[in-house]
Amino acid sequence: MVKEKRYIDLHCHTTCSDGEQTVSEVIDAAYKQGMKAIALTDHNCFAIYEPRREKDMSIIPGCEFSVKYTAKNGKNKEIHIIGLFFDGADPALNSLFEGIDKLAYVKAILRQLEDLGMHITLEEIRNRFPDAEHIGRQQIAALLVSKGYAKDITDAFDSWIGNFSPYYLDPIDFVTYVPMEKCVRAITEANGLAILAHPFHYRMNDDEVEELIRDFRRISDGPMGIEVYYWKYIQKNMRLVKYLEEKAVKYDLLPSAASDRHHADLPFVEGDPLLLENMIKAMAEEKRKKDGLV
Repeated sequence: MVKEKRYIDLHCHTTCSDGEQTVSEVIDAAYKQGMKAIALTDHNCFAIYEPRREKDMSIIPGCEFSVKYTAKNGKNKEIHIIGLFFDGADPALNSLFEGIDKLAYVKAILRQLEDLGMHITLEEIRNRFPDAEHIGRQQIAALLVSKGYAKDITDAFDSWIGNFSPYYLDPIDFVTYVPMEKCVRAITEANGLAILAHPFHYRMNDDEVEELIRDFRRISDGPMGIEVYYWKYIQKNMRLVKYLEEKAVKYDLLPSAASDRHHADLPFVEGDPLLLENMIKAMAEEKRKKDGLV
């Protein structure tokens, strides 16, 4: 029996990037869990460009943009920015993806795994995921599990390829991304809402995370967001959620709820619909200001 629809999840992936399910399959799974609204936010591409309603749910177009962030210490890092487009996404935003060749990063990971005694080829990944339009670490993790190198996806990331594994390779060393400022401004100019994704995923301590949040907030005076109710943080470390709640208030950022769901066996985060309502209200007010109605 399907639950009453009352939840939101504003960060989900499909086979348009490195998700395991197609757009239709993700929507069906969301309906079965009892979602009110979801956002499709594939990596550096759009699964859909226009908002739609299916199965009495709101389906919001979005994207997870990879960008370059330069910290005060001069070190560059890959950071992810979610862009949500409640009134539709402008295809011109695809220009932000020009020059991104993620295969260079994938090949670097596979070379390192080979050196560690784990043999996985690009051909194997493509054969295992023929519908995937982009190849990334999620597919590599699945192969690590199926070939017995890891017990599950979490172990694959924690032990071999994740941001906090001993063998982590930073994509910024292999891939060229646009600066964070350029991406956020492009999202804002396209009437989208820029949201800082999973702030504790970048091998930063609390002070460095706050520096990132502060630098992100300084880019625009308008509405901006931050992923506070992130599924992994909720499951594993509520201290991070509390910390991000405080920073959202301190820097006037709209809190978001996100599963970052890639796999069919993972649940959607059950976010409060009020979070989405606040975003839509803030964006409508911002539009009124731009139109000189306030």
